[in-house]
Amino acid sequence: MKRAFQTAISLHNPELVFVLGDLFDEGLWSSETDFNTYVKTFNDIFSIIEPTKLYVVVGNHDIGFHYRMTPYLERRFNKAFNTESITLISKRNVHFVTVNSMAMEMDGCYFCYTAEQKLKELARRMKCSREKTCSKNMLIEGNYSKPVLLQHFPLYRTNDMTCNEPDSAPMAEKIKIFREGWDCLKKDATKKLLEILKPRVVFNGHTHHGCHMIHENYVHEFTLPSFNWRNKYNPSFMLAQFTADFYAVETCHMPQEYTIVLIYLLLIFYFLFKIFYKRKWSFFKRKYNSNKYI
Repeated sequence: MKRAFQTAISLHNPELVFVLGDLFDEGLWSSETDFNTYVKTFNDIFSIIEPTKLYVVVGNHDIGFHYRMTPYLERRFNKAFNTESITLISKRNVHFVTVNSMAMEMDGCYFCYTAEQKLKELARRMKCSREKTCSKNMLIEGNYSKPVLLQHFPLYRTNDMTCNEPDSAPMAEKIKIFREGWDCLKKDATKKLLEILKPRVVFNGHTHHGCHMIHENYVHEFTLPSFNWRNKYNPSFMLAQFTADFYAVETCHMPQEYTIVLIYLLLIFYFLFKIFYKRKWSFFKRKYNSNKYI
């Protein structure tokens, strides 16, 4: 996984990199020592150098589902990765908004109330930046453009039956009905997010499989599969290009798991052959030389 990521960075040289959650397997159960070890491992695998910037979105495996979250777990993750429940990242008039999906339960809890207030405040800033009706300190960086929404959970959908990408879920998983708040956002949370932020495109993960959907007002949603061969035999990542009023995306498929296994087997066979051939050649060479001087 490290080699795949570093190769992709070297080849494509992106300006921004977003990891869409589930950085860890068991972040919510980890002790402080274990958590710091996981952070160190993540920073080693996904290390980048300037001017590329890397941002992360929190997932349920990092701090737990809504009912398992605690202020301590959220603060620990946010401090380690310099993020918040709602974050605005602006780059050349393109605005990215990252959201803590587990704080989108809309039940009035501490996390949800705080995230919703931040969302509304951000929406006000975007509106007055678009209409140029607020003070300078309220304006977002650069000119207004519709934001790009990034989160861990997919927006509400019944299941994956409409997903037909090469890396979409197998049929046995596609037909499974999604549980709101577990497999996707709740319907009311999805509606509120789309109404408040009015994004032009949405990116998320969580399901381990790829999907492309179009919601109301022609908002496109891209669910990205797992980047880990342990979770998916044909992982991939997405390249995206943005301007203030345009975007384009392309899915980049990595080698499938059986391809990697085959390469390893061929290399092992090759090296064993080389060792056997070298030893056999040395044996015949010594025997030839000894016969030569009899």
